[in-house]
Amino acid sequence: MFPPALRSGVAVCAPATPGTADSTRAATSWRHRPLLLLAPLLLLLLEAGPLLAQRRADGFGSWQRAAQTCRRNLAGVQPADCLSVQLSQQQEGVLSVRFIARGSKPDSANQLTFAGALVAGSKPLACQGGRCTPKGPLSTELTSVSEASFDERGLAQGLPSAWPAEGRCQLEATGVRCEARALSGETWSAQATF
Repeated sequence: MFPPALRSGVAVCAPATPGTADSTRAATSWRHRPLLLLAPLLLLLLEAGPLLAQRRADGFGSWQRAAQTCRRNLAGVQPADCLSVQLSQQQEGVLSVRFIARGSKPDSANQLTFAGALVAGSKPLACQGGRCTPKGPLSTELTSVSEASFDERGLAQGLPSAWPAEGRCQLEATGVRCEARALSGETWSAQATF
């Protein structure tokens, strides 16, 4: 069945008896014939739109794993324990590796995030409905590092601190390791086993 906007175009194209008012309307309707020819294409586009959006959405999301062992440092601070690692893929070919730790207050948290581009030969995460899984070992060439803190309600405590940085993250089946150095001299090292 055609959508309401197209039904009127279909109705006026019905055969009419010559010499009647219907024949005049039918003759006028031929100007709208291109719309009728496009109707099947329009219907396909209306149906395909949500499917294409779903396919695009399926390429992005995150994967999180509790760590058996986890250590990372913040800028200028000695290494400390962390709890879990999260991989986020929000843009094709770009991956963020986030080390999550307890904050200074109960139920608060802080995050150290390494972001960079997948190295050639590394497979992106396989994602569906926002949930992802690694498809094998992967490596990223880092471009930035950031630190952020969150209160017990999960609200950010100020703006995150971020640095342009060079380094690499390597994910294997048993763990992940990241090392980075900012242009201003700060260094970060983080590793976790699963």
